[in-house]
Amino acid sequence: MRRARSTAADIPLDAMYTSTHEAFVAALRRAVPQSPAWRRTRAGLCVLTLVDSRWIPSHDARPSSHDYIAVRRAVAEVRPAATRLALTRVLDHLIPGAAPHRVVLTSLSAYGERLEQTGEHRLASDVYRVIIDAARQLDDTRLQSLLPYAYLRLGTCYRQLTLKEDAMDAYETGLVAATQSGDQFNELRIRAAQATAHCREGRYPEAEQILDEVLVQAQSMDKENLIAMVAHDRGVARHGNGEFERAIEDYSLALHTYTDSTARSRLLNDIGRALLRLGFEDAAREACLVSYLTGRARGEGGRWAAAINLIAIASATRNEAMFEQYCLVVEDAPLEAQLLTDFLLEMADGCVVFGDLARAKAAYERASIVAARHKLAGDAAERAAAGLAGHRPASPLPKDMPVAAARTTELIHTIRSMRSLPRLLGATLANADVSDRAAMRTTLTRGRRPRPRPPI
Repeated sequence: MRRARSTAADIPLDAMYTSTHEAFVAALRRAVPQSPAWRRTRAGLCVLTLVDSRWIPSHDARPSSHDYIAVRRAVAEVRPAATRLALTRVLDHLIPGAAPHRVVLTSLSAYGERLEQTGEHRLASDVYRVIIDAARQLDDTRLQSLLPYAYLRLGTCYRQLTLKEDAMDAYETGLVAATQSGDQFNELRIRAAQATAHCREGRYPEAEQILDEVLVQAQSMDKENLIAMVAHDRGVARHGNGEFERAIEDYSLALHTYTDSTARSRLLNDIGRALLRLGFEDAAREACLVSYLTGRARGEGGRWAAAINLIAIASATRNEAMFEQYCLVVEDAPLEAQLLTDFLLEMADGCVVFGDLARAKAAYERASIVAARHKLAGDAAERAAAGLAGHRPASPLPKDMPVAAARTTELIHTIRSMRSLPRLLGATLANADVSDRAAMRTTLTRGRRPRPRPPI
């Protein structure tokens, strides 16, 4: 009699998994059974459990060949392909009976990065903790050299989750690990990440001072992407501090230096925000739209930040159709607290511009609740309070503001002449824009005007 084929559905969740990976278990319970999100989360949990059983000495359970086959079939069902490939690479190196080796953890780290790109920071933090626990429990210098980068990513995930103290603790531990292993590259990256955390707290001068030092050291190492990343971060700090001329210079340096397409997409979003602040609305829209479309094509969470900036641009240019279009895009997105607050504030500001005061008040109230609940720093609470008090949002600065005009013009020209723009701003972009607007008109004619959800 033929033996029944094992499938992913054969894996008994309650029996095979403990509550070790609470973030995955919670996400699995929230997801709709058999949905793409459910399959992705279940496959990730399966793989992490196999890693635990093979690598953690204190782990009692030992997987059978049936478990390996079922997990591999669970991974085969994962969409999108990038996430499936990341999990497959972990399984390919997780050989039954083989001694632990570095490539498994580096593959697992790539999976964590993929989760970050899709905005699943809580799940990614769980993955990085697995890497850290495995590297620390197994007394192997080659494995412990992975710790600085793992702590860097863990701290960044905590920062995105507004766990500020946990983030700074992870960065400090990562700095110690980097110093002990002589990893200057990741030491500089961690210091830059600490500066970004200071920016989130509104401490821009302190962040800029750190990044000045880090940039000098990065340039001495001649690491292009590191130089671009630090210049990008310093541009954000200078922008927040009101130093627009110097921010434009940093953004220009980063744009010409980045080789990482994902990082460049995030940079274009920040450039768009700066250009809007300086009054260059058309160029701002182009930069943010490219960032949004490239992020959407890759399934990256960064596209939500670009869409929020497009909402701000629509308000500044009094384009109500575009405003409603991107409000619909972002309204049901899985946003972390900071991005959710940013979205609510931009939507509320836009509703004031377009005369929908009741909707604006509801959005300001919800933004105030989210900001208070998650103890968000910066101007979120102040903006919400000002909105509830009836103060109109500030308009972008005029185009004749004293800014490095030549540098700004050069930056705009660079954006428009980038190799990807003829494709993105040609037929693809035009068609996307037309289809989105057509969908928007259909939605509005059906009376499905977007409304804020109840306060959480």
